Amino acid sequence: YTFGVGLITYLCSKEIYVMEHEYYSGLSIGIMAIVAVKKLGPVIAKWADGEIDKIEGEWKQGREAELKVLADAIEAEKKEQWRA
Repeated sequence: YTFGVGLITYLCSKEIYVMEHEYYSGLSIGIMAIVAVKKLGPVIAKWADGEIDKIEGEWKQGREAELKVLADAIEAEKKEQWRA
């Protein structure tokens, strides 16, 4: 690791690896993104899971209602066939 630190120090001090203002902008945006993921990630994931559960509940309720309507239609058809 000492060689790596020495190499980075040499490259930066001799301006072989130039760090302009865009480098620092990217570095700060990267740090902010990491902090946002660490701090806000669990909160957003919990909210998204709740929304998904609501949507799935609505779909399940609609499916069960449709199955009940179809079962009632089958029973009505059986009754009509028996009457005929």
